Amino acid sequence: AELAPDAEHPDRCGTCVACLSSCPVNAIPEPRFVDAGKCLSFHTIEHQDRIPDDVIQGASGRLFGCDLCQ
Repeated sequence: AELAPDAEHPDRCGTCVACLSSCPVNAIPEPRFVDAGKCLSFHTIEHQDRIPDDVIQGASGRLFGCDLCQ
């Protein structure tokens, strides 16, 4: 079926940068950019290979991501 595209998502971040400092593995190096290669949620839920040591250290015992950026 041919579908019309959704409207562009509004930018709700504004000037807030709370997610940058809350990320335990520094997976958000700048506003509006998440480095999935460092993100706990990516590694513990989606990624199938071994989790890198630096991500494990940042996990602080968490099993399934942290969602602190939310």
